[in-house]
Amino acid sequence: MRLLWGLLLLCPTLALAECTKDTDCKGDRICTEGKCVDSDVPHAEPQPAAVSAPVSAVAQADRIARITQLRGEVIDMKADLHDADLPSPIIKLVLGTGLAAVAIWSFSAYGQAVDCQFYANATCANPTTYLVGTILAGAGALALLIYGGVQLRLHLTARQRLPGEIRSKEEQLRILEGSP
Repeated sequence: MRLLWGLLLLCPTLALAECTKDTDCKGDRICTEGKCVDSDVPHAEPQPAAVSAPVSAVAQADRIARITQLRGEVIDMKADLHDADLPSPIIKLVLGTGLAAVAIWSFSAYGQAVDCQFYANATCANPTTYLVGTILAGAGALALLIYGGVQLRLHLTARQRLPGEIRSKEEQLRILEGSP
């Protein structure tokens, strides 16, 4: 106890201070020169001049990173636009139509084979073969037509959307590259 009184007598400024650190103050108040004050009251703290240089270096690094990212996006979009060629889905649609024709032919052959068996002709082909061929060709034709149609729609949408997006990204690049 004597030690405490001795310290208080030796350090009168410490004894009169409301606080010695921010956590001594209640709520959002902070400790400034031994008194608790509201945190929105500006208090003068010297800012070293060296702090502004790294901040601008960080801003410059962020700008360069954004430019690099935009360039990569533009390159990817141009590649996507190049990949959105029309022959691929059109070939699928043509193949699907061809398979549909095979399915129709196979179905008509199935019908002839059934008629042949109905009339008890000895040279008849097995109608099951034609029925399986019809089902397989029809399923393949349907799959190719649907896939080709969806792919054609996606390609056309990309060909309409990508040029505008590329122009927008290139404009952002010009603005970023022109700023210091």
